Amino acid sequence: MKGTFQRIVLILFVLVLFSVMTFAELIVKEKDFTMLPLIKLKFGSQERLSLQTTVLEDGKKVQVQRFEMTQGGMVKPVDIVFVIDTSGSMDDKVEKLKNSVRSILSIMTGMDYRVAVTGFGDSGSFKIYKYQGENFVNNASSVEYLLELLLDDNFGGDEAQIEALYEATKLPFKSNALRLLIMITDEDTTQSSANSSLYNTLIRKISEDQISVVCLLGSYDTHPATKDTRYSEISQKSGGYTMDLGSSGIESSMRGLAMALTDEYYLEYYTNCKFYDGRTTKITIGNQSMSIQIPERKVSLRIRSNMNSTLYVDSTVVGQTNQYITLYESTVPVNFRVGDQNMVPREFSSVVRNMDPYYELVPRKLSYDISLDYCGTFLGAVIVGGLLGFPIGQLVALFIDYDLSTECGFIGWVVTTLYLYLNTLGNQRNEQEASYDEYNLLVQRYFEGRCSYNDLISKYNQLK
Repeated sequence: MKGTFQRIVLILFVLVLFSVMTFAELIVKEKDFTMLPLIKLKFGSQERLSLQTTVLEDGKKVQVQRFEMTQGGMVKPVDIVFVIDTSGSMDDKVEKLKNSVRSILSIMTGMDYRVAVTGFGDSGSFKIYKYQGENFVNNASSVEYLLELLLDDNFGGDEAQIEALYEATKLPFKSNALRLLIMITDEDTTQSSANSSLYNTLIRKISEDQISVVCLLGSYDTHPATKDTRYSEISQKSGGYTMDLGSSGIESSMRGLAMALTDEYYLEYYTNCKFYDGRTTKITIGNQSMSIQIPERKVSLRIRSNMNSTLYVDSTVVGQTNQYITLYESTVPVNFRVGDQNMVPREFSSVVRNMDPYYELVPRKLSYDISLDYCGTFLGAVIVGGLLGFPIGQLVALFIDYDLSTECGFIGWVVTTLYLYLNTLGNQRNEQEASYDEYNLLVQRYFEGRCSYNDLISKYNQLK
């Protein structure tokens, strides 16, 4: 019985240890989607990463173009804004944060950082604490002072966390800084109606202003913050993460975040996402992960084609040709199909919005639909055959029987005409086949990135 109890304790210990390990997260510092499907990221890690570790996107392996640790750590300035729940249940956590600020910020020595402290409770209670009239400070003693001011306040228990985050986005951040909001609360977002009404507005704001959100969550009474999925949604879409304070504590959580801010990695990889469609993907490296949101962009396209039929994009019906069709914008090839005919993918512009480009579609492959000029070729052969073959036939008759000169002349005419006719048709067929082969080879080169779409259009127009 004693041995069984010890095994259970050991298993529970391993499970707890594993659960704490899985809380380690990566924080996104910069995102670059201008070369989609190639994504460029700068991110920080709470622990040292192996640059040979497989990179997964939504559980699937991706092609890594470049993965390295940057030299000199974090060079970019960082503006940190604490957004703290002032209810009484939070006092012990804020007190621990205040007491550990010096050791936490010491990890960031040498970095260009600024810290602001804000508090909230009921809707409309959001407050920015200032030191000598300034919103941001850059030393531990000033942050301790601001946290002490916050501990003196209690703004009510129906917390408006979403409203507070939205108000915090309005602070005067540096234009070139990593902008980081740290939400610290122990209750969910269901108690204030302001949270629901401002949720979508907040999502758009943090996306447009490139603000990352880290949520450090506790559990209080019947409305625990750790059970509210809104926090993880906000964090994931912004490149941040959430952490359970019950598992790691606020001091340990902040130390991990400080280490993630000082270390910096650079990653380039090819995403499996083809469109700028707003989806959120999870990137896993080792036992750590981060989420990034692919931007959503749309462009109005008018497709121009001499084939009047249903237009498909990636097997989806989007309308008829020669109509205005709204599609997601993309910098990767998109498969067009008109009717039953597959078309060569065309790249969309990734920069300009609300434009109406015209796309002339060309087939993915040309079959040997040979069109020979039988009538014209025959008439030409008859004329040339008469001019050449008749005299040659008469010349041959001189060596055979002069009396047969007329018959030989006609025979020479017929033979020359047939030869010229068949030979000319054969040359026409060979030329057209060669042109089709050249076009099909050009399509292959386009897929290999060795020729432009305009080269295909030019060749196609020549064939037409």
